[in-house]
Amino acid sequence: MARGGRFAYRRCSPLKLLILTVLVFFLVTVLTLVAIQKTQKKHLHLKEKVKNSENQDRKEVKAELHENDSIEIKTCTTNTDIVYSQMLNKDIVGEDLFNIKTTDLKLLKKVCSAIESCRGFNTNGWLKKSTSPVQGALTDLYIKELGMGQLNIFTKQEQIFQLDYEEMKEKLKIYIYDINIGTEMKSPKDFKFGVESLFIDLLIHSPFVTQDASEAVFFFIPSRCTAYRYSVADHHDGSQIAEKKMRDIIADIQKSYPYWDATLGSDHFYICCHDIGAEVSYHANPYLLKNSIALVNTADYQDSHFIPHKDISLPPHPGKPPIIVAGVGKGGRDTNPSLRTTLVFFAGNLDSGPLRPVFAKLWSTDPDFKHIIRYV
Repeated sequence: MARGGRFAYRRCSPLKLLILTVLVFFLVTVLTLVAIQKTQKKHLHLKEKVKNSENQDRKEVKAELHENDSIEIKTCTTNTDIVYSQMLNKDIVGEDLFNIKTTDLKLLKKVCSAIESCRGFNTNGWLKKSTSPVQGALTDLYIKELGMGQLNIFTKQEQIFQLDYEEMKEKLKIYIYDINIGTEMKSPKDFKFGVESLFIDLLIHSPFVTQDASEAVFFFIPSRCTAYRYSVADHHDGSQIAEKKMRDIIADIQKSYPYWDATLGSDHFYICCHDIGAEVSYHANPYLLKNSIALVNTADYQDSHFIPHKDISLPPHPGKPPIIVAGVGKGGRDTNPSLRTTLVFFAGNLDSGPLRPVFAKLWSTDPDFKHIIRYV
């Protein structure tokens, strides 16, 4: 204690201050190096632990392969161009190769890539031998996408189609407008143009129909142009009636619903399986012909009302009565081939269209070519 109760301070020499600074710096450096060394040791320990785990997984996979000797396994010569497409919350029903008892995605990809018959895997460790059928699940699905050098292009297109088809079945929703115009006119129930009424009836009872228009992907206009056309005997008058009914229906839809004006009809479709075809829309609404999808049997590139990039061709006749719904679309699959003596059938004038005159010129003198003239 100095005089007057004050502390007395002694000034430190520059040499001592320098030595103190060097000592502090050295101490900090040593502590830093020790910390780094500990971190490196911890990292090496974790790395070794992961490596041991992967080796154990490989042993289990190898053992599993030996246990499944009955499965024919072909290994790929290379897997450098194999990638996987992830499908969240999806799985393939059945179609299992075997389970490799790991959830390590890296290891699952290596094993699946090494096995030619493996088409994918789920996150529960199950290897799959097919890419369908796909359904919702708690797992994620990984589909093997091979390079063009390894995967036949037709197989790849089939996979893409199958995945699109499964997605379509899950997400496609169709809203059918409630229309009371022309309902008193009935479509033919026999085989002549019968696809029109058959299609509408099947669609109404299909799982794709929704009562909530806000979730709809497409909107169906339930017009029946064949019924309108056959409401009178005269062809010209019947066509005009059909055009007027279509015009009234579109006007009613525009008045009662907001969905037509939202897309100008581009997500709408209708069916007309009479010879009128898409011409029925010509005077009804300009956007009905331009934008909406027409299901018609007049699919001819020379028809100015048929637009190939959007319109769809349908057969006009489902078959002779009685029409059995379960048999529609089988294409004579259950018919004895020896009883199928007709190769091609044309209804109408042989001089019409671009193909019929060519066929007539080539085969009209052939004894197997039968030209039947009958007026209905």
